This record gives sequence, structure tokens and C-alpha cells, in this order.
Amino acid sequence: MTWSKGVFTKLFDGNGDDFVSDVFISGNDMYSCGYGYRLVQNTQRYYAMIWKNKVIDTIYSGSNITELNGIYVQNNDVYAVGTRMDNTQLTNVAVIWKNGVATDLNKKPDYANAQAVYVTGSDVYVAGSLNGKAVIWKNGTPVYLTNYYSFGSTAYAVAALGSDLYTAGFEYMTTSKTKLGRIWKNGTAISLNDSLNTEIKDLFISGNDVYAAGTTYSSLTGTAKYWKNGVSTALTNGKKTAQANGVFVYGNDVYVAGNEDNSIAYIAKYWKNGIPVAVTDSTKTSYGQAIFVK
Repeated sequence: MTWSKGVFTKLFDGNGDDFVSDVFISGNDMYSCGYGYRLVQNTQRYYAMIWKNKVIDTIYSGSNITELNGIYVQNNDVYAVGTRMDNTQLTNVAVIWKNGVATDLNKKPDYANAQAVYVTGSDVYVAGSLNGKAVIWKNGTPVYLTNYYSFGSTAYAVAALGSDLYTAGFEYMTTSKTKLGRIWKNGTAISLNDSLNTEIKDLFISGNDVYAAGTTYSSLTGTAKYWKNGVSTALTNGKKTAQANGVFVYGNDVYVAGNEDNSIAYIAKYWKNGIPVAVTDSTKTSYGQAIFVK
């Protein structure tokens, strides 16, 4: 489902469950992507889906289970990225779609997933993982952000500031078995405080400032946070599990989307300048995955 000005809309037509992973607004049109459980061509399973203005626009009905994780629109071209299970090659394939036409980013024996897409000029960047290492694809060519010693790492977000490319995610340190939240600038990790046991899920650039949203985990809970130029601000107190999944800056206001446990259910919410705003009631489980402010 999506929320707009406090009103939520189910992207559900009675045929199955839907999960929305990302949202993008271009002009007066709102695009959402994710996946849904559908009966298509006599086969019922999960299909990758795009909604335009809250109505199903595209269902990718290939022969393999597929999900969409990120969406971006430029000059009326709709880019979406995700992952499909290739039952023939027995591997996970990262895929980018442009206006519904799919391009695989890997093939067997490689395995991969694609999490986010960003377009600037004629260059298309995709963030994800390839063979267990965080990676960024530029126009289909992969560049690793981590090495063999950080197997299990992923890049979740990508954005550009001028000629500088920023990517965010986490690096899994196999020797210490810990996760380090990462922002990479042109492929090099930059300094962050509160990066231990952290996953960074989203990036936003406003002016010369780089914002990120993510979660720092303890053994029992998670603390939702955002970072501005590498310095973190906690949005929750860590007593109950919370997650920050998306960030957007509009004027002087910082919006972060996520969810928090209230002892009854996980509740989708957003924080505006650190102040929480619930977008559902307190009894039904919901998750805030992404945010776009216009």
C-alpha cells in the first residue's frame, strides 16, 4: 500500500498480497514498484509489478519468480531493478528494466541482486550485490565495493553529486562477523560514526549535504537513525526494534520512513525532523519502505 497526505491506498485488487518496495514521483505521476501474488496465465505466484498512480501498470510475467526493489524515472523513461530466480541456471539474476524491456546484469555461475537504480545524464547506475560482495553497475559493467574478506555485503542505494557517485549499504566483516554501515564515495568508504552493526538502506543528496537512513542493531533490538555528512542522529531509543528505510530532504526538512515495534505490531511511520508521525493504526503490522516528498 501507499500513503499520501495521511491517506493510505491498498495496491490490492483482491487477487493476492502486494508488497511495495520503492516510490518515485515524476511530474504529476506517482510510480511504485514491488511484487504481488497473482494468478497470471494460469500460474499463481509472485510477480514483479509497477503501479502508476496507484493502478497496476505492468506485471512482469516471465517464467521465474521476480521482485522489484527500486524505481527511477527520467524523461518519461521508467527504470526498475530487481531480482529473478532463474530456475534453468539455478541462480539469482539481477535485472534492470527500461520501459518494460529487461536486461540481465549477471549470468551463471554468478549470483546477484539489484536493489536501487539512479540515472544521471546518459549513465545508469544500479546498486546491489554480486557473488556476495557489494557492487555498483555502471551501464551494465560491475565495479565491486567490497572484497572477498567482506563476503555477504550489499549496496542498497546510489545517488550522485556532480561528478561524485555515492553508494550506501553495509560491509560484512567475515573475521569479526559484524556489519559495518557504509557510504562509499567514488568506490571508497568514507568515515561514519555509529557504523558498527549497521545497515544503511537509503541515500539523499541536498545541496552539498549527503543524508542516509539506516538501522543500528543490538542483540535484541534495532535503532532507527539518519546520518548527515557522516554524523548520525538517533530517531528511536533502542528499547524496541525500529528500522529506518528511506530518507528525503525537502527544503530544510528531513523526512525518514521506517517502522517501529509498539509491542502489538510493527507500525509504519515517518519522522519529520526527528518527530514521529504514524501513518497507520497501532494494531496492524505495516512497514515504511520508502518516502518521496513533493
